Amino acid sequence: MIGRFLAGLKEQKKIWGQRVAGQGVVVPPLGYSEADGSAGGEWVEVKPTGVVTAVAIVREPIAGLHPFTAPFAFVLVKLDGADTALAHVVRTTSSGSASARASRRCGQRSGRGPSATSSASG
Repeated sequence: MIGRFLAGLKEQKKIWGQRVAGQGVVVPPLGYSEADGSAGGEWVEVKPTGVVTAVAIVREPIAGLHPFTAPFAFVLVKLDGADTALAHVVRTTSSGSASARASRRCGQRSGRGPSATSSASG
């Protein structure tokens, strides 16, 4: 499952989810339903835009544990067309302030994945 998902990102520049029983469209796809264990269904392309559903700012990263040495944020983004949220990492300003806030719209920027958009309200 994850191989097809990653190939879609790399080769097609598309984000794919999978429709599963009891969960709707899951991104990234697991290949089965966590609700009842049934096999995943059809593949569904989702948009590279969505809504930030949660933000956790890390102002003092721990070397060897966190992905960056400067402040950053872990965010959950529910992409348009998906029913689950995708985990993502967002760089913050030097003060540790993240442009991503819960309920804020976000979109793809420079092919690097979702990021907060300046036109969002919040």
